Amino acid sequence: MSKKTKWMQKDIGRYKTWMNRLATYLVPLNFSMILYLYVLGEPLGITWQVWTVVLFVFLVFILIFDVLVVFPSEQRYTTQKNPEWVELRDDVKDIKEILKGRE
Repeated sequence: MSKKTKWMQKDIGRYKTWMNRLATYLVPLNFSMILYLYVLGEPLGITWQVWTVVLFVFLVFILIFDVLVVFPSEQRYTTQKNPEWVELRDDVKDIKEILKGRE
């Protein structure tokens, strides 16, 4: 393997993580600016107060869906793709079985 390929394998995950975190920080700002411009024009003749209530209800629904469905699925997928976590999970399962047998 070349030196350049080793460097990329070592550091590309770090840079991807940094980019994801930066994007995460910028999303609320971008969303707020677009929402402000959109609501200022009172689309569909609805005032900003009504849009705020609708947005709040929508965000609560999205958060609940994310916590109950998306996040567990994402964690399961990530864990399965990481062989060290799979091995650790299997080791913990074996230890639990051994401890149950001693009771």
